[in-house]
Amino acid sequence: IYISLLSLGILILTWYKKWNELSPIGLILTYSSFILWSSHNPNNYIASLIFLTTYFILYTVQILTNNSQPNILRLCINVLNSILFYVLTLNVLEINKFEYDGIFSFSLALLYLIFFIITKKENESLSNTNFMLGVSYLVLSIFLEVSSNYIVLALSLLMTILLFIGLKESSLYIRISSYAVGLI
Repeated sequence: IYISLLSLGILILTWYKKWNELSPIGLILTYSSFILWSSHNPNNYIASLIFLTTYFILYTVQILTNNSQPNILRLCINVLNSILFYVLTLNVLEINKFEYDGIFSFSLALLYLIFFIITKKENESLSNTNFMLGVSYLVLSIFLEVSSNYIVLALSLLMTILLFIGLKESSLYIRISSYAVGLI
């Protein structure tokens, strides 16, 4: 709880005082404190998942609402927050022998695709980053959940859908995502 309050305090300072340098430092220190804590409490998965989800929500809300930050800083925090949350949550699931990797990846993909829609008109760079994260998690969920016989079929279908959306929306990023999925 103490670390969550500190993280919230850092985010409030970032919003109101416009001390944008605190955000990435707070993010790194917050997740570092979790790693240190979880190394001493590896089987406390409920607390671990609550901590990780709280940190993820705090920094995601900050990314989506704090327009005073430089765009490149918002994008870096967005990607770093996403990757740290994903990797650390998968680690908690693996240590405790839970088989929800694919479902978790798919849920995160849907969340980032929703963020893509929300941020589309406000900030194109943030929107495109959210789209790339969503597609990345979708591809990961396919690899984690689908049997090897159907992976090629699922990826081909995803590539076709992305290409169609990219052409319809005239979005270079979506078309590039389609080509990347096709290369996989």
